[in-house]
Amino acid sequence: NIEVNVNCADLNSGRRKGWPPSTAIIQAPTSSCLKIQQLTVRTNALPQSATMASVVPGSPEPVGLGYCSEPIEGCGEHQLWTAMCAKIKGVADFLPVVDVVASDELGFTWRTMTFNGPGPMHGQVIVEHIYADAAKREIRFVLTKEGVETDTEVINALLLNPMRIEYYQRAVTTKERLLWMAPKSGTADAIEKTIAICSKS
Repeated sequence: NIEVNVNCADLNSGRRKGWPPSTAIIQAPTSSCLKIQQLTVRTNALPQSATMASVVPGSPEPVGLGYCSEPIEGCGEHQLWTAMCAKIKGVADFLPVVDVVASDELGFTWRTMTFNGPGPMHGQVIVEHIYADAAKREIRFVLTKEGVETDTEVINALLLNPMRIEYYQRAVTTKERLLWMAPKSGTADAIEKTIAICSKS
């Protein structure tokens, strides 16, 4: 299937903004929408096995072009950001991963782990450079290969007005969203765990 994702984003920052009622989707953007962004898919960025995984019977539904939570209440922005950052080194508390090792480097966190959940990523060793930018409210998990950063990164973003958490995969250079084959259910569960930690703080 071909999936088309249209969203409202700030012209300068590219950050998503609140979307008007569904009836406005086919109309001209309102003053709150400074740019309508068309998100395309680079299927050549995925190995054939990952591209075909979504059509294999019994395979879990993938994240695709992104997953965003419902509006979050009962948490402050700072507390929620702190809870999101806890996943950098405490990722095993949020996702089905094993053999996690993380270390602080100059300007980023180096991390390796093995994905232990269902789907085409099972058993995959993931090595990342992680960058947390509080000003942008964005955590970038840049995939590496043989110690060198690739052009693929996973984004954990804290969105405002209303406050939400969004996870998606994109190209580092073009910021173009990419199909992400991680299980959607696991992603939703990780966000719910983040919200729960924030609510207890």
